[in-house]
Amino acid sequence: MKDQLIVDAVHDKKGIVVRVRTKDAYLKCSNCGSKRVSKKGSTRRTFLTTPIGCDSVRLVAQIQRLKCKDCGTIRQERLSYAEPKKSYTRRLEKYINKLLAGMTKQDVARNLGMSWNTVQEIQMRQRG
Repeated sequence: MKDQLIVDAVHDKKGIVVRVRTKDAYLKCSNCGSKRVSKKGSTRRTFLTTPIGCDSVRLVAQIQRLKCKDCGTIRQERLSYAEPKKSYTRRLEKYINKLLAGMTKQDVARNLGMSWNTVQEIQMRQRG
């Protein structure tokens, strides 16, 4: 994630929380790909990612709303590490698929603190 800047990281009762944002040099229009964009606010989203040891890791991302100077579109930036509308990273998805080779969906879900349905969805996405 060379395009991300780590703002800070803390350890709480639920695990590790890492706050990140996209470096300004990597911001681009999610419609046409132009780098000629201006910031128009932001929002926060939380993503579950691969654990470190026995600690779960949550990424709290500051997601920029961008206005493109070329195509005029106003949209949120596209993230390099997560699919749109997902609450987990691509890296966690790969990790879960590796775990499923030797564990049940229920065991993987319990181990990672996720729902069985999410683990099932990830497994089905790999097959599809």
